[in-house]
Amino acid sequence: MKYILVALALAGSIFAQAQENVLEQLLSSTSDSLLREVLRQPEQFQLQVIYTRIDRDAGNLPMFTSYYHNVDSNLYFYPASTVKMPVAFLALEKLNELNILGLDKYSNMQTDAARPPQTAVSRDTSAENGLPSIAHYIKKIFLVSDNDAYNRLYEFLGQEYLNRKLHEKGYDNLRIIHRLSASEFGVEDNRYTNPVSFYDGDSLLYHQGEVYSAFYPSLWLKEQVRGVAYMNDEGKSIPEPFDFRNKNFVSLQDLHDILLAVMFPNAVPAAAQFNLAPEDFRFLWKYMSMLPRE
Repeated sequence: MKYILVALALAGSIFAQAQENVLEQLLSSTSDSLLREVLRQPEQFQLQVIYTRIDRDAGNLPMFTSYYHNVDSNLYFYPASTVKMPVAFLALEKLNELNILGLDKYSNMQTDAARPPQTAVSRDTSAENGLPSIAHYIKKIFLVSDNDAYNRLYEFLGQEYLNRKLHEKGYDNLRIIHRLSASEFGVEDNRYTNPVSFYDGDSLLYHQGEVYSAFYPSLWLKEQVRGVAYMNDEGKSIPEPFDFRNKNFVSLQDLHDILLAVMFPNAVPAAAQFNLAPEDFRFLWKYMSMLPRE
């Protein structure tokens, strides 16, 4: 994916001149040997790409033209850290919908543990004030792709709320159903999410008890059992395909549309928008565009 993005960035003149499927033209003309090898074996690598060209009309309103390469929203792939993006967006939306005086993304967020293997969090040494918060977790997600930050926002949202909210917005070809880098949590463990409390000094602003999510997204996806071998939690090679049927999934189209909804909130249908304040958008745009060293 890195090579495609670099190639797209360097190929502005091609985009300006081409009239049809500029993405396919760009890919077919690439001189990158690794990318050419991937393109020569579509069945093995199953590369999917969406390129959206952004033009503006006389009133500076954005217009989008999308081009596709081998996009199949029903073909399973493991989305890895990309699931952190919609979780960050929804965490801010949930705060706004709670609409509690004094509660915001900078409030001290204390996570408790109700059952094993849940763990509690009361301090965050990477935060300037040493305290965890929605804002700091989001910073860590976009700056260093922090897995624990994602896990804490997943716990704040709850599995059912998270998936239902995204489905209601029309992003329904996805399931976000587990923590990351937390193999001690089984399928049922991930349905339970920790108690969470927010404070202003010593004053409790909001408490959310442990939540159990009965809702489980049902998706009809192809090739959810993949590979020829995998490494188990003990580091042992298991000579059989891996079963991804209880793993996260987000289609490339949904990832694209969710990103578009936050980068261009007024250019998507109202039902697909996130309920964020102008300051929330500015906050997200800032940290989504920064590098870790900044």
